[in-house]
Amino acid sequence: MGNKPSIETKANVKDGLLTFIILNCENSSAFPGYAENHEEVIKIHDGHKLTVSVDYNGKTEKVSCDYYKNSVWNKGVIQHEFIQSINTCTIKLGSTSPKSPKYNDFIFDINQYNQGEIIKLLIKDVNSSSSPDGSGETTMDGANPEQAGDDSVILNILFTTNLKTLKESNSIIKPTRNSNDHLSIMQPFDDLDNGDIILYSGSSPISEIIRDRFYRPWSHVGIVIKTYPFINHIKGEELSEEPVLYVMEAVGKETIKDPFRKSQVLTGVNIFNLKDRIKEYEGYNVQAIRLAKPFTEREKERYLTNCFEMHGARLPFDVFQAAILLLERLKKWNWTSDRSVFCSELATICLYRAGVLTDCENCPSNTDPGEVSEFICFKNSQICHLKYDI
Repeated sequence: MGNKPSIETKANVKDGLLTFIILNCENSSAFPGYAENHEEVIKIHDGHKLTVSVDYNGKTEKVSCDYYKNSVWNKGVIQHEFIQSINTCTIKLGSTSPKSPKYNDFIFDINQYNQGEIIKLLIKDVNSSSSPDGSGETTMDGANPEQAGDDSVILNILFTTNLKTLKESNSIIKPTRNSNDHLSIMQPFDDLDNGDIILYSGSSPISEIIRDRFYRPWSHVGIVIKTYPFINHIKGEELSEEPVLYVMEAVGKETIKDPFRKSQVLTGVNIFNLKDRIKEYEGYNVQAIRLAKPFTEREKERYLTNCFEMHGARLPFDVFQAAILLLERLKKWNWTSDRSVFCSELATICLYRAGVLTDCENCPSNTDPGEVSEFICFKNSQICHLKYDI
C-alpha cells in the first residue's frame, strides 16, 4: 500500500552550515494505555503536530511532522550559520496537542558528539521524577526503547558543521535514486534476517491517506527473505556461496525487477534485492524492525516454503481488500485470500504460517503496516533506520 510518490521529497539543504537532521521520535510514552486499548489511544493526538526546534546564536529554526506513534519527519532538516566560538544549542521538543507531555529542553554540546552519526537523545518529561534538576540532558547512543520509560522519549538526530565535507568523506550520506543530486542517509543492514520487516514512508497522496487513517508514519511494508540467488545456468552464472538479502512485497506498478522472474511482473507479490530496493525507493524514509527472536530452523523452513509458494502463485495486489481496510475495519472481511493480497496482509500471512504469530494476531486483511510492527514477535525490538532522504 502507498509505496509510490508523486511529490518531491528532497529538502532544500545547503552546504557550509550547522545542519541538524531530525529523523524520528520514539514516543510510545505519549500514548498512555495503548496496550489495553490501542485502537482508541492511537488517535489521541489526531490532527496535531510534533515539533523540534533548534535555538542557536539567538536564532530559532524548527521542523514539524504529524503527531503519530513513532513519528518520522519528512524534510527534517534544520540549518544555522555556524560560528566557531559557539558550540552549544538548545533542542526543544514540543507539540500542538493539549494531551501531549511537556518535555525538558536539551542542551546540545557540539563538541561532545560525532558528526555524521545517528545520535539518540533521551528527552525527559518535565514532571519526570528521575530528572530532579529539570535538565533532561541525557544521551543514549544505541539505546534500547525499553530504557526510555514512561516519562521520556528518544529523539534520533544527525548533525554536521559542514554537509559538503560529510558528503565527500564517503560517510553514511550517499547519492540515491541513480542521481548524485539526491542524497540520503544510508545505514548498513547486513545483519537483517528472514522474517524481519521493512517499513516504508511514501510521499504520494495515497501514502498520506494511509498514515492519517492508521496514525503511524508508515504507508507500506515488506518482509525480509535471506536465501541464495536465482542462478541462470544458460548464461553460465556460477553458484553463489553466500545467501543474499531480499524483500518480498505486495506492490502496485514498479520499475525495479524481480530477479526470480524471467519477465517483469507489474503488480502483486514480488521479491526484490533489498539493497537495490532501499537505494531506489522513491519515498522519503525506510526503516526495519528485527524479530525479537530469530526463527528456529523449523520456523525458517516453513517461512521460506510459504514465501516462495505465494511468490510462485503470482498473486496480484488486492485492491479491494486494501480499500476496505482503508475505509473501514470490517471484521467480516477478514478473509485470508489465496487469490490476491496487499502488503501488510502478505507479511501477516507469512509470519503466521512460520508459526510466530498468535491466533489473535492472525487477521491478515484487517492489519495495516504499522500493526505489523507491533506483533509480539517484534516486542522490544528497536526500529532501525535504513534510508532517510535529505
